[in-house]
Amino acid sequence: MKIPNLPREACKAHIIDKLASGNLISLGQLCDVGCKAYMDKNRAYVIYNDKIILQGRRSKETNGLWEMELPPAPERINAAVDQATLAERIKFIHASLFSPTLHTWAVKKGLKKAIEPSPAVNNTTPHVIPEEENEKEVVDKQPTLVEEEKPNEKQNENESTPEDLRTQNIYVKCEKLTGQCYTDQTGRMTVTSVSGMNSVLVAYDYDSNLIWGVPMPSRTAAQIVKAYKQIYKMLQTKGFKPKLQRLDNECAKELKDFFDEKSIEYQLTPAGKHSRNLAEKAIQTWKDHFIAGLSSTHPNFPVNQWCKLIEQANITLCLLRPSRINPQLSAYAQCFGVFDYQKTPLAPPGMKVLAHVLPKERQSFAPHVIKGFSVGPAMNHYRCFRIFIPDTGGTRISDTLRWFPHNDIRMPIASEDVLLRSAVQLLRKAIKDRLKNQVLPPLEQDNHDTLTDLNELFQNRDKAAKQEPQEKQIETPVASKNVEVPRVQEKETSEVPRVPKTTQQAHSTKLPRVQKPSQEDTTTSKVEALKSRLRRQVHKDQLRRIQEERNTHRARATRQSRRERKSTQKSEFAYVCSTLNLTEEEEELIRQANEREEVLLSACEEEFIKTQFDKHYLNAVLDEETGKLLELRELLKGKDGKRWSEGSYQELSRLHTGCKKRGIKGTNTIEFITPEEIPKGKKGTYARICADFRPQKEDPFRVRITVGGDKVQYEGETYTPTADITTAKVLFNSVLSTPLAKFMNIDIKDFYLETPMNDPEYMWLPRWVVPQEFIDEHDLEGKFQGDRILVRINKGMYGLPQAGRLAYVQLVKHLRLHGYERAGYTPGLFKHKTRGTVFSLVVDDFGVRYTSQDDANHLINALEEKYTITKDFEGKIFLGLHLDWDYKKRIVRITMPDYVKKALAQFQHKFPTHPQHSPHPCAKIKYGEKVQYAKETVPTDMTKEQLTYCQQVIGVFLFYARAIDSTMLPAIGSIAAHMSTSTWREMKQKITHFLDYAATHPDAEIVYKASNMHLWIHTDASYLTEPKARSRAGGYHYFSSKPKLPIHENDPPPPHNHPVFVLCKIIEAVMSSTQESETGGGYMNAKEGLLIRQAAI
Repeated sequence: MKIPNLPREACKAHIIDKLASGNLISLGQLCDVGCKAYMDKNRAYVIYNDKIILQGRRSKETNGLWEMELPPAPERINAAVDQATLAERIKFIHASLFSPTLHTWAVKKGLKKAIEPSPAVNNTTPHVIPEEENEKEVVDKQPTLVEEEKPNEKQNENESTPEDLRTQNIYVKCEKLTGQCYTDQTGRMTVTSVSGMNSVLVAYDYDSNLIWGVPMPSRTAAQIVKAYKQIYKMLQTKGFKPKLQRLDNECAKELKDFFDEKSIEYQLTPAGKHSRNLAEKAIQTWKDHFIAGLSSTHPNFPVNQWCKLIEQANITLCLLRPSRINPQLSAYAQCFGVFDYQKTPLAPPGMKVLAHVLPKERQSFAPHVIKGFSVGPAMNHYRCFRIFIPDTGGTRISDTLRWFPHNDIRMPIASEDVLLRSAVQLLRKAIKDRLKNQVLPPLEQDNHDTLTDLNELFQNRDKAAKQEPQEKQIETPVASKNVEVPRVQEKETSEVPRVPKTTQQAHSTKLPRVQKPSQEDTTTSKVEALKSRLRRQVHKDQLRRIQEERNTHRARATRQSRRERKSTQKSEFAYVCSTLNLTEEEEELIRQANEREEVLLSACEEEFIKTQFDKHYLNAVLDEETGKLLELRELLKGKDGKRWSEGSYQELSRLHTGCKKRGIKGTNTIEFITPEEIPKGKKGTYARICADFRPQKEDPFRVRITVGGDKVQYEGETYTPTADITTAKVLFNSVLSTPLAKFMNIDIKDFYLETPMNDPEYMWLPRWVVPQEFIDEHDLEGKFQGDRILVRINKGMYGLPQAGRLAYVQLVKHLRLHGYERAGYTPGLFKHKTRGTVFSLVVDDFGVRYTSQDDANHLINALEEKYTITKDFEGKIFLGLHLDWDYKKRIVRITMPDYVKKALAQFQHKFPTHPQHSPHPCAKIKYGEKVQYAKETVPTDMTKEQLTYCQQVIGVFLFYARAIDSTMLPAIGSIAAHMSTSTWREMKQKITHFLDYAATHPDAEIVYKASNMHLWIHTDASYLTEPKARSRAGGYHYFSSKPKLPIHENDPPPPHNHPVFVLCKIIEAVMSSTQESETGGGYMNAKEGLLIRQAAI
């Protein structure tokens, strides 16, 4: 409830649904805020600040209660789009300017011409209601009363105002700049800021009428001189160099020396004559303004961050003050130029926000935003804000924010109705320019006619809208009690416009604002013809273009991005179409016009892409002949189509009930059902079809049907501990260093398919995945719904978010029964309580260290009790690494044959003409130059497809570098670090150089030897070698012999062994010296060494 001139606490209201007698006002609530209530037999009055704000009369109709006469409610158009009113926009601007008082907010001369584009500031005073925070700056002690001079009535009678006459005379006035500047210090702030500031030096420039504050940590001479130098530099650069400085009656010697150095005259104010120093009044003005803004911040805004609000306080105060040189300008515009509100918008100080965190600055599953408070605009950035982050204690600049207003402030956001109409106007202008532009190549006749019809269609609709008469609104008489009721839309009458409820029945009804047309829209036939022509022409053009580019990587990425863009645009039109009541033809035209950049995009291309390149089936096999990635749908049509179809049959049989004829054991993981059998609250997700050629497996043509887990809602735990490649390398060293130890592999078949689930899930399978033989064998023809069939998932299955966790928990319980338990804190590492068996678990692959055949048989028998497994006692392949064991010499050679060859074929990179022996290009040294500056960074110009290409190169070779060839790590890290600051030309050169090195050295290998399993770490660091003044840490972790203690610097180095881990990482913090870089690198290597040492058992 809004009652003018009352505090917000007195206007709080409570809604009671069953209160039928009428609205009640609490006198106790009014008296709690300082009101006085007087009631007699007939009348009642409520007085606040010696003014009558409410009055009423006693009524017999309400059983003797007093009916208070409330102020009339503001008129509202409840059927219109819900958007910010003028009063709400003015309130937002008022808060952004630090909540000035009404006499300051009047904006007589300054703000309107100081801000471009100017906000709506005409006649704003009636929309600003005095708030508590506004009054905190102006409540001062009452001045001493003086006798008022009575005006001379006779003299006033004879006075008359001369009539203004229009003349053509021009008067020129020359203003001489005095160069006067006044400064003084404020008192101590109530709270010292976190930056150590506790007072402010306030400067007042007489010519520009500028008031500017600079925070200071203390009132010492050194700090005052430091703050004054900032003010002097600012005024000098803006053309207002101080010539005469007026000070208080005290001045430090250091400050006088600075005045003499800069040839500035200074004058001191006599003791007790503070009125001569205009800075005293400037301090009062600045303090009042700052207190109002600080009081209007969010209740949770930390007061000890007040120094961060000074910049916005200075800007807003100067925007409200007219310049003395040119009163048509503000003081800010006189010194700094016109304030560009579009470039650097202002927001209320201390407002709570959520600031976006860039992907490179957050963890994978961390929230995308961080809580903070707005502390002012970022003046050197475009449409950015400075945000204080309480969690870090720092301030960051962000352009992507979510605002959470307080104090009943509403953000001035345009409605979607306005945005849509603006888009239609821009589209019309673009069509006109296209039709009138004779420089561009001529269009084809069909396209020309299409655009012409579309342009005429919009013009005719606008003309018809202008000529159509509007119905006059008939006011609905309401009761004399003008009570403002919230605009609430009832669920039962959602289609009825929201209108204020009245206490009496209206005698007349309100007619619709727009008369419905009595005839059908004459443009319907034109729209239908236009749509038909568009479909034919655009479909033909798109099919031809897609057919030409469908085999290229760029075309595939482009199609995917268009699919994603279209899905987001459809959601944007949902609200607009329902609000404007557009016809189907209008919706189709606007949707197509927005989705296509050149002409209009029809749905034909979308259907063609969806059937040919569904994004859920992009799991492909590399064709070694062409270097292209082939999907299962293409593989089924190739030369090995029958073998891939057999792989699909085996996968479906394994998931279903099996096949006795072919010896395929079923797991009863899925069962085929009809759509009517799916329970309420459940939805079927999609299926991802994975095809892979695995020559080391019994059946190399492997097809896996996985569940689209991103559409499955599961609230339980999904984390599954698994070993990494470093743990596997430690295990290899342990095998060589343990007497009589050997290595073997164990693979559990259908590991994820053996875990029952309490709550089944559902999935749709496309028909082309299911072989016709399987359909006939299980009589599934009647269960298909179009080109897909529904399955119920009763057990764990690949892709389900809970499948890995459930299978892992079940396996650990089973292993615990036979004496196997986790080894320390290393994920995926297990050992037996009494035997010497140690193994690492990566999903369903076991890498086992055993010292006797009896120990190996014990683990095998334990697993075979529950699972079907395959064994490899030679241990040739583990995690994609090819292992060549020599137990006599106690060494193992680790390689990844043909990995680089396949990667180069994937990226279609040709073998270099000259061998390249360096993975990364080095900057040429210019000898003789004393200073060699770092290259300036520029924003990247790479497209989305080019960025994806760079990410693919990094991802493919990063695994190979960590596993085998660690010399690639610095180059890969450098490419990743420069992706956002390099052009495509520079990035292409770096990647080509790197691929040339990979092609020159394609078959790297590492060799491990037996040792005492003593971990050695060689740590190093580079200083300021990376962009943004960053340093790089490096480390070489390997196992070797145990040293003799104590260690001396002259002792020989330990025997060489290849590393189990290589650290190559950029240090996040900026190092101030080489010593700091070395210390930071040592700390990072020590952290990694602790984890490696725990895994060495």
